[in-house]
Amino acid sequence: MGFRDLPDLRRRYFGQAGELANTFYIPVLSQAVSYDRQAGYFDTSSLVIAAAGIAAFIRNVSQITTPRQPPMRLITGATWSPADVDAFRLGETSLSNSIGQELVRHLEPDEHECVRLGLPFGWRPEKDQIAQHRLGALAWMIANGFLEVRVALPLDPSGRPYLPGRQGALFHPKSGILADANADRISFQGSVNETGAAWARNREKFDVRRSWFADLDAEDIRGEIDEFDTIWGRQDPQLLILPLPEAVRRSSSGATCFAVSGC
Repeated sequence: MGFRDLPDLRRRYFGQAGELANTFYIPVLSQAVSYDRQAGYFDTSSLVIAAAGIAAFIRNVSQITTPRQPPMRLITGATWSPADVDAFRLGETSLSNSIGQELVRHLEPDEHECVRLGLPFGWRPEKDQIAQHRLGALAWMIANGFLEVRVALPLDPSGRPYLPGRQGALFHPKSGILADANADRISFQGSVNETGAAWARNREKFDVRRSWFADLDAEDIRGEIDEFDTIWGRQDPQLLILPLPEAVRRSSSGATCFAVSGC
């Protein structure tokens, strides 16, 4: 199975986001083994909406050789809620404690790991349990190397980072690149953020490219990959790229707010 087995993939999607999640996002994510995402806004309620796709994605990744990089990479603006930041920190602390050891992704966390990550004993990365425990699911994905997050802050003409707020600026691109086990790729670009509101309630639109469909599609996807890698690798001179905790510290000291709500 792979992207080519998905029926009715289209080049353009528009409408209510819940429909777009069901017709595009969840089916594509369910076939993917890697996912690179740029989004101005992220919140863990997006994990609830896409729980079926996230669960399938985790299963897919667990069946292949451990990749050299996290299979899901997220570049986002400095717009995280305090609860999501706390969940991230739980996972990052757990991951840091395993440095120097081989990372083994266990789909059945033991009681100690569940307690450490704020999950009930017996939790599994499955659709219903991801949806019911979104904060713990985020912590688990970070701790087990499924997800890495970096925060992008635009720089002003003097090279100083803008911070979120009324007089600041946001990292605001909204795009994604997914690959399946057959090395086929899909990219999308449009209005949709990585939030529950974006995938469940909003009116959204985005364009889709498929690597096997046409040479121009493959060229566009290559461009998206190059852009993502440039930003991820801290090679874009117009952006400051920080790990999430450091971005939180900087924003807490100078930003109007760091949360999605109210910004």
